[in-house]
Formats: sequence, structure tokens, C-alpha cells
Amino acid sequence: VAAKCIPPGFMVQKGWEIVSDYYIRQKTGDWVPYSKQLGGLPLAPTMRTSADAPFGKASFTAHFAGPDGAVISPWHQIPLHPPGSTPGSGLVNFVCEIPRGATAKLEVQKKLPHNPIMQD
Repeated sequence: VAAKCIPPGFMVQKGWEIVSDYYIRQKTGDWVPYSKQLGGLPLAPTMRTSADAPFGKASFTAHFAGPDGAVISPWHQIPLHPPGSTPGSGLVNFVCEIPRGATAKLEVQKKLPHNPIMQD
């Protein structure tokens, strides 16, 4: 992509290369967003997750499973307080849609069964 349509000084060369790369490769589906997860998803010992595609891909979907392996909703089936804690302890379960260090926009899907977290 020629940069002749961009006024001089509008964008540094590296920024223009990233934008151009995005629009050229977006059609092929092989462009990976400049977002990476810096660590695994921290989960309670009784929980686990599964993903349909690698983190950073547009088709990324995270599902939650309970202790018995059944798929559960992070909105409706994760208790407010973790097992073994008391309501007055101040310890609560928390679901974060966008992990620390990630720039991908993720959302809990309210209209899908079991409310998976998906790339938005």
C-alpha cells in the first residue's frame, strides 16, 4: 500500500506499516491482533476453562466448566463467595473480561447459552 494518500508527518512510518498490514491481511484471516495474554487465566481450584480458538484470534471463545466438568455460565453459576469463605470475610469470586496486559476487547455474551467470553 503506497503512503501517498497520507499527509507527510501524519503518522510515523512504523505506525503506517502496522495499519497497512492490518488492512492487507485482514481479508485473508491470518492477521493476529497486537494483543497477547501475559499469563494463564487464574481460576479457583474447582474451575477450569476451555477455548475454541487461540487467544487473540477473532474466533476466540472461552467457556467455563465446574468441578464436575459441566459447562457453566460465569454470570449465573459461579457463586459470589468461594467455597470455604464466609460472607463477612470480604473474599468474593470475580470474572474479568479483559485480563491484565491484554488489549483485545472481550465480552461476556449475554445472548448465548452459558454466556461464554468472546472476542468482541
